[in-house]
Order: sequence, then structure tokens, then C-alpha cells
Amino acid sequence: MFQQPNVQASLMATAIALSVYLISSPDFRGRPVWVKSLPLICLLLSTFTLMSSDSRVGLLGGSAALVLILLSRFSLLKLRRGWALGMLVVLLAGGGSGLIINDGALRAYSKIEQLSGQGQDIRKDVYRISWEIIKDKPLLGHGIGSFQQVFHEKAAEYQLKTDGFNLGLWFSHPHNELLLWGIEGGAVGLLAFLFAIVAVLCQLICLGWQRGGAMAALLLPIALHTQVEHPFYVSAYHWVMFLFLLFVVFNQSGSKVYPLRVSFAAGALIRGLSIMLMLVVLWFCTTSLYYSNRIVHMLYSDKAKLAELNAIQQHPYFSEVATRLLLAHFSEAEKLSKGTSVTLEYVEWLQVYIKHVPDIGVFVDLIRAYAYLGDSVKMQATIDRALYLYRDHPLILKTAKEVKEKYSLY
Repeated sequence: MFQQPNVQASLMATAIALSVYLISSPDFRGRPVWVKSLPLICLLLSTFTLMSSDSRVGLLGGSAALVLILLSRFSLLKLRRGWALGMLVVLLAGGGSGLIINDGALRAYSKIEQLSGQGQDIRKDVYRISWEIIKDKPLLGHGIGSFQQVFHEKAAEYQLKTDGFNLGLWFSHPHNELLLWGIEGGAVGLLAFLFAIVAVLCQLICLGWQRGGAMAALLLPIALHTQVEHPFYVSAYHWVMFLFLLFVVFNQSGSKVYPLRVSFAAGALIRGLSIMLMLVVLWFCTTSLYYSNRIVHMLYSDKAKLAELNAIQQHPYFSEVATRLLLAHFSEAEKLSKGTSVTLEYVEWLQVYIKHVPDIGVFVDLIRAYAYLGDSVKMQATIDRALYLYRDHPLILKTAKEVKEKYSLY
């Protein structure tokens, strides 16, 4: 329900456009008063949340969506001026109270100034690095799932060429969906996106200005958000909302319906498979929610339960993180007996993992493991590699100093 500020903000921007759409819909007049009040309440709360969110992408998406839907539905809103006036009052009340509470819009404006000037926003450098990666393999890209590996390699080169620039962070996404698929899928991947975008635009045009413009306003906040962050990867709400809105766009009146007649056996098979699929998805999501909570609890309490980790390891989504936690636990326990066999296995696993996911935390674990094994050459090579990718990172520098002092490795 309450998420990272930018993620929440693009949902609230969508809610603002949706509230105006409902008030302007032709069947709004015949609804009970308490039903008519619901869009106004939603408009009040979503405007308040958006204006206090400190999110420039939310403010930009919400503003653009509001202007677009007001222009496209102006002729309908004129017919119910009392509700339109109430909508204006609610917008001003929600926005004003949001500003008073948190000064969100002022801070978001400050961020926009920072981005347009010579500020510290790192996103413009991330975009430049991503574009350089695309130019290396423009046709087919670097392969699905390759982003983290190729991005940090190119970012390290970029750091050397750009005097004073320090990436300082681990990136799993370039904060732009088109750039991600350009890197991993090349022109072929982007062409698939282009076909999808053209299909949606054609449908919106076919719906006409009044309805198509309103539908475009509903899609705009989340679509814009995908170009500066990665909402679909951190929020199931955005997936569900965006897919539902696309369904509404392609299911407007005037769309053709083709009846599909199947035999009784085929119908029973489809129903049976649908129920089985629903049960599998339900199991997967339920266990994922439970295991993710347990993993977070283990990390914060620093108490790994072996039986629980073994169970989590069988889950396809959490297999890697559970394996890492298990090996880390056994490696730590092995130090009491001065053994090395498990730690060697742990090091081997980390070496393979870090080639594809150059996470700062993995580098730290690998440095500590090499220090315990007394392998100063590989430890120093790992430190150098980590500092090459993440120049002067404080955690890496701190770890290197600690292990050298603890194990007298210089």
C-alpha cells in the first residue's frame, strides 16, 4: 500500500487522472450520491500524497495526465459544472495541504534544477554509460540478464575517462526501460517495444480525442515512470494497474468480438488447466512472500536457521540467496575449528556469482574469505577489482583495512 516515494507517486498520479475520468464519464449522473463522492475522496487523498511525495516524476506525470484528461473531457465536464467545481476545490485543498505538510513540490523542483544544472544527479551519467554499451552491440544486444555485468564494466571505463566522476552505487537497472532492452536485446528488442507502442497509439487514435485522450492520460504517469526508474520490477501494483488499463484501452466499445466454440472436452481441459495454473501461481506467490519475510528477518537478526534455509533453497526464486546464506553460515562456523573446505567452496561460489552480479556486498564477503584463507594475492586482486568498479567505496576500503589488520596481510 505504501511504497518507495516515487513508486507511490506514480500510482497517485494515475489515481488523479482516474478520478477525473470517472467524474466525466457519461453514466456518472445516474449514480448514488455516496458513489459520486468516492472519486472526490480519491482525488483529495491522491493529490495530498502526490504533493507531499518529493517526487519529480510523480509531479510531472500527474500534471501532464491532469492537463491531458481535462482537455480531452472538457465538453463532458461542462455538463456537470457543480461536480467540476467540487473537483477543482478538492484538487486545491489536497495539493495545498500536501505542500504545507511536506514541501514536497518545492523539493522536487529543487531536484529538477539540480538535474538541469551541474548538480549531483547521477542518472544522466547512467544514461550516457548505457548508450555507450548499446553502441558496442547495437543489433542483438549483450543478452538477456547481462545488464549488471556489462554496465559496471563500462561504468569503470567511464570513471577513468571522466575526471572526478564516481559511480559509487551498484546498479541492477539503468533507470530507463528502453535502455535496459537496448542493452540486453539490441535493436531487435527495441523493435518489439516499438510494435507494442505503435499498437497502443493506433488504438488510442481510433478511440478519438475524447476517449483516446482520456485513456492516454491514465497510461501516462506509469509509462513516464518507466523511463526514469524501474517501477515494474519493484511494484506488483504497477504491473496489475498498467495491464488492466491496457485491457480497458483495447476493450472499448467498437472493438470486435470473435466467438470461440470448443468441444466439451476442450472446455473442461481449459478450465482444469486454468485452475491448476491458478493454484501453482498462488503457491508460488504465497511461499515467496513468506520466504522473503523470513530472509529479511534472518539478515536483520543475524540468526540463520539451517532447516529454514534448506527449505528456502528449494524455492526457484530464492535458491541463490538461500545458497549464499547457507555457505556463509557454514563458512563462519568452520572458522571455530580452523577448517577451510567449506570456505573454499564458498569462495568458488562467490567467484562464479560475482561475474554476473558484481554486488558490493559479494566483493566484501569474498575479500573476507580470502583473508581467512591467507591468500593475500587473490585478496588484493579482489580489492583492486572492487575498487576498479566502485572507486573509493567506503565499505570496500573499510573491509580491506580491517582484514589486513586482523590477519596481518599486507
